[in-house]
Amino acid sequence: MEGRAAAQASVPGANFFGHQLCPQCLYSLVAPDASQHISEHTIKHIWFCEACGTEFATLVKLRRREPDRSVAAA
Repeated sequence: MEGRAAAQASVPGANFFGHQLCPQCLYSLVAPDASQHISEHTIKHIWFCEACGTEFATLVKLRRREPDRSVAAA
């Protein structure tokens, strides 16, 4: 668990609860105002901070899912 917390803390804009932090005032944001698929493996989130009025975007890169070979072998 200690390694997981350290990994989350090193991610810019993320806190220990998995919420996005406002880059201007560090207010904890729970959910984006909007999300859109940019490509098959990329999602763009649009955030608005109610505390300071900052609007910003983040990108989430999804890893390609490998087929489950154990099902095919059965």
